[in-house]
Parts: sequence; structure tokens; C-alpha cells
Amino acid sequence: MSLDFFALRRLQVRAHKRSPSNAPAPLDPNVGPIRVQISVNFFVPGPANDSEQSTALRDRASRAIYDLAAHECEVLREKLADDCRLENVNVNITVNRPPQQLGGQPTEGFQVAGTLGYRISQKLSPSTP
Repeated sequence: MSLDFFALRRLQVRAHKRSPSNAPAPLDPNVGPIRVQISVNFFVPGPANDSEQSTALRDRASRAIYDLAAHECEVLREKLADDCRLENVNVNITVNRPPQQLGGQPTEGFQVAGTLGYRISQKLSPSTP
């Protein structure tokens, strides 16, 4: 399990600008800071009990969120921002112990969710992919 594994999971990025309308504003460095929120969710299969293996899985899952948080300013600076500051990180790990299913094995593990909040100042011209 690595950050690359988690990076392939569902990743949603929403940028919130302080403006009265939702219409795209022209690029203007005088607009002020922009808030960017990133949410990531993934499932980690494995024992969901009090074992050392279970504890190690939870630690690796939370570290993956923190690694993403530490790296995301680099991506934002490359694509959108002149300046970037991490404002908050929220990690939620929920035990998943599904009931026994007919004809199949249930998947035990952890549902992991993370929310990362940043404040950026926008570039004059964003980079293209």
C-alpha cells in the first residue's frame, strides 16, 4: 500500500472563491486568497480488530492522507497558485465489518476519508495539464 495506490482513488477538488456569483472570475491577483478543499476516500482491506496488523493498517491509512496533504501545495503551486498554505486536515477512519453475505466472503477493513483545506493566491496564468 502506497500513496500512489491512494492517489488513484476518488479525489475531488473544489475551489471556493469569495465572490457573490459562481461565474468564473477573470484571473486577477488582486482578488485575494482562494480556498481549495480536497476530499479523498478509499477502502483499506484487512483485519478490523485490536491486532498489531490492524493498528499498522490504520497508521498507514492516516499517513497516506498526511502525505497527500504535505504534497498537495506542490501541485497547487505548479498548476494554480503563487502561494499555498495548508489550513486544516481532517482524517476519519471507520471500521467496516459487513454482515456475512450468502455465497461470498465479506470484506473487512477500514473506510478512510480525508479532507484537506488550503488557502492559495492565484497565478496570473494557470498552467495547462
